Amino acid sequence: MYTRIGSRWRPSLPVIAILGAAISWNSPSDAFIQQIVVDATSTANYVPVGGTSTSYTIYSGRIFGQLDPLDPHNTIITDLNLAPKKDGLVGYISNFEIVTPTDALQRNGLMIYEVPNRGGNAISTTSLEPGVTYVQSGWQGDLLTQCTTPPVPLYPCTNLNNGPYGTPRNGNTPPSGPQTAFVIQVPVAAADGMPLNG
Repeated sequence: MYTRIGSRWRPSLPVIAILGAAISWNSPSDAFIQQIVVDATSTANYVPVGGTSTSYTIYSGRIFGQLDPLDPHNTIITDLNLAPKKDGLVGYISNFEIVTPTDALQRNGLMIYEVPNRGGNAISTTSLEPGVTYVQSGWQGDLLTQCTTPPVPLYPCTNLNNGPYGTPRNGNTPPSGPQTAFVIQVPVAAADGMPLNG
């Protein structure tokens, strides 16, 4: 399997394995990851708790996925059956970040998925546990109305199909966006063929 990094495709099985584990870990429902795009890769030195300065690689990118609205596990998702579909499935795009020791021999096999609060940064690089890989991703569907001004917030204010959202992590600086760092773009449901205001 290959992942697009910038305009080139490169093998990235460890990244895909880590991210796939995080995503499948979260939901028993029928969800499909169609594509993982790594938009930026960087390295930085952090000092894990009780450790010494260690090189970490930071992957930032987007997850393109689909949900089956007929799967009973997905019925809890409001109006999923009214969302636009392609081949019977509903698409979504979420951005993510992985922070992992650069040297594979320093990884201990433990992955921690951090849940961002209101799209903020959930990975504190001042409290990393030695050898652990950290993952976070957008999950809150209303955050992409925050980069437009009332009275009529547009959704989405930034289309994740067109490229990355926000600014990736740079050394000790947390990732950031216009208002939030981690977002998910979900389709707008429709009633009687007319889009609902979302």
